[in-house]
Amino acid sequence: MSDFRQAFIQFAIERNVLCFGEFKTKAGRMSPYFFNAGLFNDGDSLRKLGQFYAKAIVAAELPIDMLFGPAYKGIPLVSTIAITTIHSALIARKSRIMGKAGCWSVRRWPGGC
Repeated sequence: MSDFRQAFIQFAIERNVLCFGEFKTKAGRMSPYFFNAGLFNDGDSLRKLGQFYAKAIVAAELPIDMLFGPAYKGIPLVSTIAITTIHSALIARKSRIMGKAGCWSVRRWPGGC
């Protein structure tokens, strides 16, 4: 398992987001763990979560040109992933001629502008 994956699991345990024990799911089945993403509920947690998602996206090497998040919880998460990804040295300034403005493009993500 890569370092960022192990670090994510450790981070989730430290924030009490990932708990181990005996838990009953909504479907009535028993589970040895419970993951409560609602406990990523402060700015620092959201920032770190966005960094982990960004690392996973880059590590997957998939052609991505859009991030989508479901309403409410997904919107801030996707926003954080986008900001983190762009901020994490993935910016490649492209000097395209588009009127007088240039264009920002994220490496490995086709399309850019």
